Amino acid sequence: MYKQRIFIFLWFYWMLLSANGTPQKIVNIAHPAWGTTVTASSTYSSQHGAYNLTDDRFEKGNSWLSGDNVPYPQTVTFSFDRPYPISRINLYQSSWIGSMYHTRGFCIEGSADGEKFTEIASGELPDESNARWSCETGEKRYRKVRIVVTSGYSPVQSCGLGEVQLLAAVPHEREPLSNKISETIDWVTFRGHFRMTIGLEPAAGPWLFHRKRDDESPSGRYTSGDYELVVTESSPDSLSSIIRWEIKREGGLPFRVTENTIECKTSYSGVYKLFTPHRMSQQSYFVDLPFRFNHTATVHDNYPVVWMQDTEGKNTLTLGLIDQQPYTVIEGSTYDTANGGEAPGIANSYVRVLFRRQPPLSGNGARQYSDALYLNANPRQEWHDALEAYSEAVDKERSFVPGKISEWAMNPMWHSWYAHADDIDEEKIRKDAILANRLGMKTIQIDAGWNIPTGQNYSFENEGDYSFSDRFPRGAEMIWEIHQSGQRVVLHVAPLIMGKNAKAWQEMKDCLIKVDGNATPYLDPRLKKVHDYLVASWDFLFRAYDIDGLWYDFLEFPNDADLPDSTHDLISTDIYSAYTLLMQSLYDKAMELNPDAVIILRRPYANLNAKCYSTHVWPMDVPQDYNMNRRDVLFMKRLGNGVLTHACCTSWAISESDLNVARQMASISLAGVPALSNILTDSPPRHDAIIRKWLQFYDANKEDLILGRMTPLLPTPPSAAIKIEGTKKTFFGFFEAIPGLVDASYKSDTVVIVNAFRERTTTRLEGIRKGKWVATIFDSCWDLAGTTCLTTDANGGIDLDINGKEACHTVILIKMND
Repeated sequence: MYKQRIFIFLWFYWMLLSANGTPQKIVNIAHPAWGTTVTASSTYSSQHGAYNLTDDRFEKGNSWLSGDNVPYPQTVTFSFDRPYPISRINLYQSSWIGSMYHTRGFCIEGSADGEKFTEIASGELPDESNARWSCETGEKRYRKVRIVVTSGYSPVQSCGLGEVQLLAAVPHEREPLSNKISETIDWVTFRGHFRMTIGLEPAAGPWLFHRKRDDESPSGRYTSGDYELVVTESSPDSLSSIIRWEIKREGGLPFRVTENTIECKTSYSGVYKLFTPHRMSQQSYFVDLPFRFNHTATVHDNYPVVWMQDTEGKNTLTLGLIDQQPYTVIEGSTYDTANGGEAPGIANSYVRVLFRRQPPLSGNGARQYSDALYLNANPRQEWHDALEAYSEAVDKERSFVPGKISEWAMNPMWHSWYAHADDIDEEKIRKDAILANRLGMKTIQIDAGWNIPTGQNYSFENEGDYSFSDRFPRGAEMIWEIHQSGQRVVLHVAPLIMGKNAKAWQEMKDCLIKVDGNATPYLDPRLKKVHDYLVASWDFLFRAYDIDGLWYDFLEFPNDADLPDSTHDLISTDIYSAYTLLMQSLYDKAMELNPDAVIILRRPYANLNAKCYSTHVWPMDVPQDYNMNRRDVLFMKRLGNGVLTHACCTSWAISESDLNVARQMASISLAGVPALSNILTDSPPRHDAIIRKWLQFYDANKEDLILGRMTPLLPTPPSAAIKIEGTKKTFFGFFEAIPGLVDASYKSDTVVIVNAFRERTTTRLEGIRKGKWVATIFDSCWDLAGTTCLTTDANGGIDLDINGKEACHTVILIKMND
């Protein structure tokens, strides 16, 4: 009904102008499409902002609503890009519950110069949703018009308006900016249809796009009221792109970003797998295309990236956010017609991915907000290449420089947890260190229990102190003696945990994170007192005990933390930024006191953010399943340069078969820095022999194995068969499959094939130099099983068919001189 009235009036008035020979038309210049900005003195929420007054929608809630209990007068101001001859003003009452937010008395003022205002009219609106008030104004020109609300019908929900129409004549040839104005930022890049929304306080309205170039790129300047959004696009290569955006307010005024979402819809074509880091983690390995997915990524929980691949493992589309710190929800769906599509039906519906940033709302707001999105649609790349390119883009954006690799960074490690759990003491660790040394393990990782008093079990209640308990009466002396044997010592720590039984409890109990007013066991990284306590504790550990590194556990603090008590000095109001600053401070302190220290994190804390404050990353615990362990390591290799992967923590029962022990050792020797957690005092001699021989193999090749490029040879599961390309050696590991064809590096003069799957190694080897090669076969314990001489065929390859007689054997091919 309201729209019909407006149409009839505009048609009638346009006919009058036409009859007088005036080439003009009547429009509602309140709308931003005519270059108008709309501001309000207060707003109930970002969903009820002043731009709701111009969208020609009358349904419940689609109104400007003032703040609650705000004093009168309240104002809504319309600022035009030029003076307009306004002929009629229509106001509509807000639409809400009962009398809530209903305006009563008001006056309308206009300004010809944008500075001085005079009254145009005044009146009252009835206490009825969508009630209309109208007046003719005489076509005087105004640069600004404001509605001044002087009273309302509700004592709490002060006032509001549903729609405002300011009718004015404009030249007939002038067109609105409707093709350049939108509530969302929409664009197409590669195969993706993108939509970005930004929730702001104070609220913004539609965005006016000042386009830089005539294409589908989002690059350009956007304005909304006193907000300015600048979007730029750069291309690392022809099939990848980085979209960056930055928001500011005029005059540097503060504002808050309540939410920033980026949605991508893309064709099903070529999408047969879809992963997030959460979907390729420990036992959460999902190989099927999901109907729905919903995960969160934070500084301590994986990272914000999604990758899609085809059946061969080729990249279809990889997209990820550059900033690793904000809390991010990753959600999406497939097989859903609600996603839209390239044609009707489920089969043609889009695959949908959405990133939802939720910045912290504490503090006085920001004066600048920026973020960026990485895209890769290169179908020639494997999924892991695209993921590694994303990591490189993140590192470049934050100017990350890898630290030096310490002299003991590649030491094989023995780990106490799966051997003893928390039942450790000085005597046990001394014995284990001696036995580990004999087997070739040069780093001793003392897990939970070293700082817990005798008679207590490890729990959060007992964590929080950083000195040896009575279980280790001569802990410093023990470490010195271990050093004398040529070994290193790493301690387990849980920096964010503070238990009631800790000696530090009384001092630190006021520093715990609270959720809904209830204390948790986690120290609050936003508090300066927490930073001071932990940095001082790290200083003590390295100075008093001369330790060689730390591994961090239990970093998963609550994401819904309350704001800290106002009596505390804060490092930052943003808990995620504060956490990163804390981790960086602890890393810096460790490196200050021991430049060769190793700092180890495991998944999901071992993420891209952690590269700045760690040296090693390892899988979430998968002690018995060496295939799962290796798969996690292969994924973590995509983090790129700057951290080493640990194949931790492998363990097995003392009754395990020699064959499976050899398979375990083969896997961890190829996957990363080997880390074992088997019980050493009861280990069978044959197990010890297998461990020793495999660690000798690792030690002889560790730089190629650790620093070489590891890639999967099969798409699903990617760890079934792997390749490591070193300087002059190529390594293959067959663990769950034997590919029919493998390519070695032409520069390699040695090819090592570890077959931990079947007795026979049957594959074709290509990419090697032509000529004669000597193949030496070793059994599971590295005893010689045979030799043979092989020659490349006319196509430059070698067809291998070697019976290793055991389902774990190694073939080493060495190029003979011509």
